[in-house]
Amino acid sequence: TRFTLNFGDFTADSSQTTSLVHTYRRPNSYRPIMTLADSSGCIVQLAGSNIVTVLGSTPFFSVDKHAFCDSGIVNFVDYSISNDGFYSESYNFGDGSPPLGITSGSGAFNAAHDYDQTGTIVPTLTIVTTNGCTESYSDTIKIHQTPHGVITATSSYCAGPVQFEGSLTGPVSPMDTVKWAWDFGNGQTSNVQNPVANLAPGNLTATLRTSVTFGCSDTTGLRTTVFPPPGIQGPKEITTPVGIPVTIPFIYGGDSIVSYNWVPASHLDCPTCPDPVATVIFSTDFTVTVTDIHQCSVSDSVLVKTVCNADNYFLPNTFSPNGDGVNDYFYPRGTSLYNIQSLTIFNRWGQMVFQRRDFPANSATMGWDGNFNGRPAPADAYVYVAEVICENAQIVTLKGTVTLIR
Repeated sequence: TRFTLNFGDFTADSSQTTSLVHTYRRPNSYRPIMTLADSSGCIVQLAGSNIVTVLGSTPFFSVDKHAFCDSGIVNFVDYSISNDGFYSESYNFGDGSPPLGITSGSGAFNAAHDYDQTGTIVPTLTIVTTNGCTESYSDTIKIHQTPHGVITATSSYCAGPVQFEGSLTGPVSPMDTVKWAWDFGNGQTSNVQNPVANLAPGNLTATLRTSVTFGCSDTTGLRTTVFPPPGIQGPKEITTPVGIPVTIPFIYGGDSIVSYNWVPASHLDCPTCPDPVATVIFSTDFTVTVTDIHQCSVSDSVLVKTVCNADNYFLPNTFSPNGDGVNDYFYPRGTSLYNIQSLTIFNRWGQMVFQRRDFPANSATMGWDGNFNGRPAPADAYVYVAEVICENAQIVTLKGTVTLIR
């Protein structure tokens, strides 16, 4: 014979164990039934004479709202049942407020609670029966924080690109994601937290709508004036002799300009003046940034290009090597000259009468003293060729005639 023991709670055991322990998980009355079968297939059921009664309660409540924004009153309706009576019923509303309870209960303990904090709240109803059986039931309420936006800008409100920043007056719950919706009133919109808007001069009305996924939202606005940038106009390029000062002529307009800033500041007599004087050796790009009373700024650049020209070098057309200490030598001279690569002099028949290489400029004794082969050269007109290296590394070839006077 084999048997199966049905415990009356929709569970059974057919292990053929004759001494069993079973746990009943719900309060109720249960009648165990044994089903026996013999080898011929005959089956008979034996019902025990005793009913197993499990004492306890099944607490349950419903709420009229499971999610809302910021704060609100939640109504609790009690649907609890018990087969052992209600000694007490108690609500823990999950927000740190004192519990609300009654003794004795009735299974219809309804309540209302005002929630004023955000986050995930877990209220619980606990029932104690007449014989001390305790059971609880919990639910979840999500209270979402409405995000209140704040509009700021990282720079002054000046025409052109302006970086805006969106922030909140306070944090939102980690369960929520904030959405940003910008409208700058000129057809430009954005859905990022920190957008860049291209603004034109005039009145600006910008709005920011902040919301969370659940739907809580708030709108804030900004009204301000967008100022035009200062006016600035100047040449793109200035050509100047090497090392000779030149004024950078710029014209400015707009509201009162409060500062000028030239970079690089080196080689300028006044890097904070509107029209500084530049003294440069190599061609240099200078940039000026001007700022007006509204803190609006604009920049412009100019290339100061250096050339080595007649303003930098000089060769006389006569010299008199008579030993009086005046104009006794023929040599290249000038300003911002790095070196003389060569100086060659020919007579009228093409015969080279003097040559010197690699010597400093403005060095009289390195020039021609009027002698040829150790003797004074005759008074005459001579042809010269000079290769001059200027301080900007430019090489200039100079050709001409010089008259030797005796």
